[in-house]
Amino acid sequence: MQLIESTRLAFEGLSANKLRASLTMLGIIIGVAAVVLLLGISLTVRKMITSQIKGLGTNLFVVMPGNVDRMGPVSPVNRLKYRDAEMLESRNSYNLKVAPGIFNVAIVKYGSRVRKTTLVVGTTPDFQICREWKPARGEFFGKSHLDSDRRVCLLGQAVWKDLFSGLDPIGKSIWIKGSKFRVIGIMESKGYIFDQNQDDSVFIPLTAAQDLFGLTNVSFIYLTTPTTDDLPKAMDEVKRLLRRRLDEDDFSVKSQGEFLSILENITAILTAMLASIGGISLLVGGIGIMNIMLVSVTERTREIGIRKAVGAKPIDILKQFLIEAIAISLTGGIVGILFSYSVTYLISTFANFSIEIPSVAILIGVAFSVAVGVFFGVYPAQKAAKLDPIVALRYE
Repeated sequence: MQLIESTRLAFEGLSANKLRASLTMLGIIIGVAAVVLLLGISLTVRKMITSQIKGLGTNLFVVMPGNVDRMGPVSPVNRLKYRDAEMLESRNSYNLKVAPGIFNVAIVKYGSRVRKTTLVVGTTPDFQICREWKPARGEFFGKSHLDSDRRVCLLGQAVWKDLFSGLDPIGKSIWIKGSKFRVIGIMESKGYIFDQNQDDSVFIPLTAAQDLFGLTNVSFIYLTTPTTDDLPKAMDEVKRLLRRRLDEDDFSVKSQGEFLSILENITAILTAMLASIGGISLLVGGIGIMNIMLVSVTERTREIGIRKAVGAKPIDILKQFLIEAIAISLTGGIVGILFSYSVTYLISTFANFSIEIPSVAILIGVAFSVAVGVFFGVYPAQKAAKLDPIVALRYE
């Protein structure tokens, strides 16, 4: 009953100064909303990254130019060659599928329609196996197209819809960087990976791409193993084979899991940095609560003296003021959580980016708000509880 009475008195004290209590809550509202939103965004981005990395293909690893672990401000010299991929395919012990390739951006035309920044991917037939990305219509180019430097291509979904308005493009010709290519297929839709629309791509044989762009090297070598268990040993073998021609810093071999780990570490660091902003807001809000509670103790000194004179114990006074501090903080936390839901709704509606707020974020928000109320409310509550009733009664 004493706790109920203390709670009633606490809320009566707050209701007497609604504006002051509301302004005091502002720091807590901002801090809790920031913490909840950042946790939600972090979880959503992490899930997106995981699904996108996995969407590259199962049991996949990649050979890239340069040592990505020690890469400096200057881009490394690319020494990867088509023959390196051919060597890996012929000499590996794990029945690897190997797909070297190059990336380049070029102007793509069909009639009067032009796309100025389409990604042109020059690769080999096993690309569709390594990336688990196959034609939705038509067929992928084969070894004969590669050996004879045939000018054929497959269109990504975005390119097909833009240039042909959804009409059948197979058998028709498009222009890539001023050269004519015959369309033999349309690729399945892959969507976005990070900010890159994978469907905004055109696929051509690697030999045709090297001739078109005047290149002798390759931008990547995709490799896949038959089973996940083979992946670590296959990666070690690929490194040993490449070291016969290339130096340690000329190439990197990375798996999906390593890419995912690197990106998760980056997102974790960014989340921690941003969450510190929310923490600062909570700290400021907590200091505001303590200041307001100290003012409240001063204003209500005579009230405290009267309560003590009629039998209230120091613990009763402490409970009353501590409950007031917790009430301000907890109410601010609840409003902050509701505000974060409103923000996620607006983002989902207008930015087409759905943020998932996990239940653990709600629990953390509530726990933080209560902890701030207790931590910053203890000192004013103790000060009120220790007041001498005779001195308090004489206070004007």
